[in-house]
Amino acid sequence: MAPAAYNTIDEFAQGITDAYALGLLAEAPGLGVPVVVLPFVNTAFASRVPFRRGVESLRAEGVHVLLGPGQFEPHAPGSGADRLHIYPRHLALKQLNST
Repeated sequence: MAPAAYNTIDEFAQGITDAYALGLLAEAPGLGVPVVVLPFVNTAFASRVPFRRGVESLRAEGVHVLLGPGQFEPHAPGSGADRLHIYPRHLALKQLNST
């Protein structure tokens, strides 16, 4: 799942399936399907407790959340549009191919 916004990660972690794509995503770990999540959030969102809990919860279920050094690193609030050209989509494919 790339890019994965704050709401997407939060809803996925909580099992909310209010959209078809989220339903497919929520079901995948239970089916043993490898899932890779590449966030696209700013530092304000990434610092929130609900986001951090969601990332921890997904990782505990075996979901590969590519967040941190060498993966996706959150950007400053208001600068997302300027960083789209360096969004590391290739990391999600690389992780999926190695899973």
